[in-house]
Amino acid sequence: MGLFFSQGFAQIVQIFPLPILGILLLFESLTLAALIRDLTGSRADLLVALLVGLLCGGLPYGYLVGLVIGTAVYYAMQRGWAGLGK
Repeated sequence: MGLFFSQGFAQIVQIFPLPILGILLLFESLTLAALIRDLTGSRADLLVALLVGLLCGGLPYGYLVGLVIGTAVYYAMQRGWAGLGK
């Protein structure tokens, strides 16, 4: 966490070559697309993945919120509390 909240992080981001960052983001998007393709067989899993994706992309501190809510929904589904059982 010290790296992300320090001034050194801004310098690292400026030094990092943008084409390499673009390639990393491309491969990550392909990985996420493959995940969604694999989850289309289970409606409940697809719903949780889309919910977490929307939370991560649309909220401040979305990654943390999506992580917590996604984990809670997953365990609620496993115990039958969410009504989205597998």
